[in-house]
Amino acid sequence: MEQLLHLRSSDPDLEAKLVQLHRVVESQIFRDSAKKCKFLRYVVEESILGNEIKETTVGIEIYKPDYDPCVDAHVRVAAREIRAMLKQYYAGEGASDEVVIELPLGTYSPIFRLRQPNSAEEIARLSQMIAFLELRLASARQVLSRLGPAPEACVEEALPGKRDGRG
Repeated sequence: MEQLLHLRSSDPDLEAKLVQLHRVVESQIFRDSAKKCKFLRYVVEESILGNEIKETTVGIEIYKPDYDPCVDAHVRVAAREIRAMLKQYYAGEGASDEVVIELPLGTYSPIFRLRQPNSAEEIARLSQMIAFLELRLASARQVLSRLGPAPEACVEEALPGKRDGRG
């Protein structure tokens, strides 16, 4: 971590990567999984430092000093679970995050990418939202048209106390 603090001043993207890492590990999806958070922090920090990330080094650092990938599958299983958790995070809580952390298959080195604001996925989501809102608006107009030209008067008549002269 000390090396990261030294790098912070020379890499403007470093700040964005570290902020995104913090967002992800503090999210509801990751918050209760200390080992997976430690795993993700480790691979992100090692990647930022430019270090090669291998299953054995992750296993030794995160799980146990005598980690053997021939006998133990902790790292492979955790990587698969983290990939799924990241996908879930970016589909929900992190849907509007600008920076995306990915852990591609076949590697333990994360990649960082900027989310494209006009991606096809985002356009489809916004189109669905607009269609939904248009339907709601049409329904509201139908209700108002049934109330007549002065819907406020109909609402006032329906209020308690208006019918019996108390209002």
